[in-house]
Amino acid sequence: MPIDLFQIIENSVRKYPERTAIVGPQGYQISYRRLEEIVTSFSMRAGAAGISRGARVALRELPLTWHFCMLIALSRLGAVRVPPASAGNSRDGSIEADFNIIPQKSQWRQRNSVRVNPDWLEPLHDGAEMRFEGFGSAEDVALVIGTSGTTGQRKLLG
Repeated sequence: MPIDLFQIIENSVRKYPERTAIVGPQGYQISYRRLEEIVTSFSMRAGAAGISRGARVALRELPLTWHFCMLIALSRLGAVRVPPASAGNSRDGSIEADFNIIPQKSQWRQRNSVRVNPDWLEPLHDGAEMRFEGFGSAEDVALVIGTSGTTGQRKLLG
């Protein structure tokens, strides 16, 4: 029976809450407990901005660790990430994004932009709860990790 990414994170939070889940640029580390907090906050805030199951979302200019956490959050919502190059009014037949998630200080302007600010990293304390729709099974989600080919560094492909 396949296990999905959310089960892996939940099990790791329960068993190893303070172990490192992600090492970002310049050695920045996020524990499993903190990863769960960030992903939950991102999911709830993106959902409040109107992102829901089936929404096509482009991620633009986000720091790498935010990008990774947002991918997990979008999966929890059942939203689909589309490549940034296909966002906006595309004339090349690629998929148009319903939403564009960008950093608060970004100069990029496009309809349906959702600006992420550092507050999104903090847990919501109003007791709000959210039902995560997600996908039907683990077979419905794919995160692909590859290398650049030149540096050998791992890169999250989507």
